[in-house]
Amino acid sequence: MKLRPECQFWFYTRSFQTPEVFEELSNLASLPNCQGWLSVDSENFSQALLAKCNDRNAGWKLAILQHKDMELETIEAVTAVTQQSEVINFPYHHGGKHLLPMYQNLVLTCPAILGKYELQNRSDMVRPCQQCKFCLP
Repeated sequence: MKLRPECQFWFYTRSFQTPEVFEELSNLASLPNCQGWLSVDSENFSQALLAKCNDRNAGWKLAILQHKDMELETIEAVTAVTQQSEVINFPYHHGGKHLLPMYQNLVLTCPAILGKYELQNRSDMVRPCQQCKFCLP
């Protein structure tokens, strides 16, 4: 990443419960051309919120993996410690169908999942994430 400052990198991780791994990932996420997203679900949201609050230097953002058993209170707890443009929601999807997203003020639901951007399998076409750019640094 340091050798390619003209490139933008981003990654999602659930590896915030092992301090040594989280420290190294935080170093990556703190680079100007990289964005780290903590993957949050109904099982680990408390640990993700603690990780985000304990390491503000890396600029971690939160990616909610919305499942059918997730309570609205979970998303409300997540948004209580975040700002605008720090949370993206990925409603569970399979076979072109997805859960109805939980809408909250500070949460963006992934536009590709909602069908705003079509998936492209040609290398000369712009991909959904390249069009949206929300997750990029």
